[in-house]
Amino acid sequence: MEKNEFIRKLEGATQQAAEAMKDAMTHNDMARFQSTAEGWRQSQETWLQATQGMGPEKARAVMVGFATGGEMAKWQTQRSPGPPPSVFSLYKKKED
Repeated sequence: MEKNEFIRKLEGATQQAAEAMKDAMTHNDMARFQSTAEGWRQSQETWLQATQGMGPEKARAVMVGFATGGEMAKWQTQRSPGPPPSVFSLYKKKED
């Protein structure tokens, strides 16, 4: 598989997981939310490694910070409409 195709698949998997997380939050299904959130996290960690050249530890640290201290934490506590944010918004802005 070509690198660009792999990256697109990761982005698609993240979007699908984000929609499922939104749905789980809407229905207060925390078990589904947590299992889906794990795939959401893993796809973004892999994306960070593939697109930003991060090692696994660095990508994991970025995701922990993103999930606990930023827009993700705000989305979860405020139950903002729409899917949860992703790290794509942080890194794609730099690329543009």
